[in-house]
Amino acid sequence: MTHHGKYRATVTNNLDPLSQGRLQIDCPLVAVSGVWAEACIPNTDPSHGVLTLPAIGAEIWIEFEAGRVDYPIWTGVRWPAAAASDLVLLTTSGATLSLLANGSVEITSAGKVAVTAATVEVTAATVNLHTPIAKFDGVLECDALIAASSVTSPVYSPGVGNVW
Repeated sequence: MTHHGKYRATVTNNLDPLSQGRLQIDCPLVAVSGVWAEACIPNTDPSHGVLTLPAIGAEIWIEFEAGRVDYPIWTGVRWPAAAASDLVLLTTSGATLSLLANGSVEITSAGKVAVTAATVEVTAATVNLHTPIAKFDGVLECDALIAASSVTSPVYSPGVGNVW
């Protein structure tokens, strides 16, 4: 039996082991479960474009190549009544940009992350840096500096209150 047209399906896995943008799906209407549906998204291939993957549990639209249920193709996401989900952009090398429904933004990369601009401004109640070494090749200016353990410098200029 062939199945032509669009069908509703549910995403059960969005981590394609082949990194091809496939989704593992369930489509009870045609008794399809646990199969990988190939992506059919405009302007996306391994060399260019943007592919956003729906979350596990999301409802999607699928079709079947030549009507054959063993060749499912996902063609889009079905919009639920209320949708507040994460948006994760993932490169083939594994770098991610995550815009989370809770308002957070996360950037993950195994390589270098570079920001180049005339000015970079960060405003927050607290900025936490976790690194063994932070390097600055210019002047570091601050209103107050609190050193938790020590300050080391190759040059020391004694001043009022610095001499013991």
